[in-house]
Amino acid sequence: MYLKRDDFAISICLPEPYRTCHEVNFVKVDDRVAIIPTGDLKRRILNCGFLELDGREYSATVQNLDLVEGHFRAKYGDAHFEKYFGRETDALMLEIDTTNGKGIYRILENEFDQAASEYDLRITTNPVERYMRFRTSEILRHYCKPGSAILDIGCGTLRELAGLPDDVTITCAELSDSMISEARRASYELGLQERVEYLKVSSGIVETERKYDIVFSSFGYIDLENIGNITASVTGNLKQSGIFIGCFWNRHGMLDLLLSLLKGKFAYLRQKTDGKVYPDHSRFSTVTFPKDASEMRKIKGLVEIERLGICLILPPYHMTRALKLLDHVPGLYALDGFMSRLPLIKNFSDYVVVVMRMSS
Repeated sequence: MYLKRDDFAISICLPEPYRTCHEVNFVKVDDRVAIIPTGDLKRRILNCGFLELDGREYSATVQNLDLVEGHFRAKYGDAHFEKYFGRETDALMLEIDTTNGKGIYRILENEFDQAASEYDLRITTNPVERYMRFRTSEILRHYCKPGSAILDIGCGTLRELAGLPDDVTITCAELSDSMISEARRASYELGLQERVEYLKVSSGIVETERKYDIVFSSFGYIDLENIGNITASVTGNLKQSGIFIGCFWNRHGMLDLLLSLLKGKFAYLRQKTDGKVYPDHSRFSTVTFPKDASEMRKIKGLVEIERLGICLILPPYHMTRALKLLDHVPGLYALDGFMSRLPLIKNFSDYVVVVMRMSS
């Protein structure tokens, strides 16, 4: 591996949204480079997942510091190590990225692998998350006919699939092996184990070998993808006259914007209304893309037949203080369910569900 800098430091450059370069100490370990960034630089590198070194793109993964500490001490001396790195517990290992543009999905796969064991507990104990999935499940049940074949992109732990007719078959598409394991475990609890098959995907375009009556996706995939990939995944897998049910994070969610304004989260406000939220302000470790109904109508070959909101008067699920104050207000969830269906104002809910039919 050739490094342009002298043997004391190398220059690494971060991509959007930072576009900054930094001099860092390093050691070579086989064909990889180890660095020990600290503070804000470490957070920014992990947010990006990638950086540029010697004109090439490198992926960055967390490594236990114990595995490279000896190399750093031997190269820079104990005094230097203790002064600059003595409080650190992790290093980052840099490797030339060979994923041909799919590296973002490796980052997401790692994120979901790490979150899998706590995912079901989180969505079943947070009252707003429970309510959100109750609403999307209700919509899915309404459009699901006996004998339907469903493709669920980003199926999580299958909670939204409970209560479907007994002869419905389901394909669960997920990036993460650990999430698939959690979905398989949940399938026994929900009585779905004989009706679900699992598809491990590695990119933003989901390809299968069959056609489905319904393509369903909520709280994840649509927020992480561009319209082009969503279009390919939906139209490429739907039967003629099939139904797409998609739930997206709304860039015009009124209450989220208002509460964020009151909290002084101005950078987040700009990013959300622009439709591109960076990891510093997102629940994901990659860029997310809040959308609006006009963007969803760009999915070619589909015609919208229904649209409704979720969480118009309820605070976003991550605002735990507001949740505790409002959770015991009588009738609040029922009122949200009513108001978020009303014309015009439903478009200002935190999430919006669109139901679209494949045109013939």
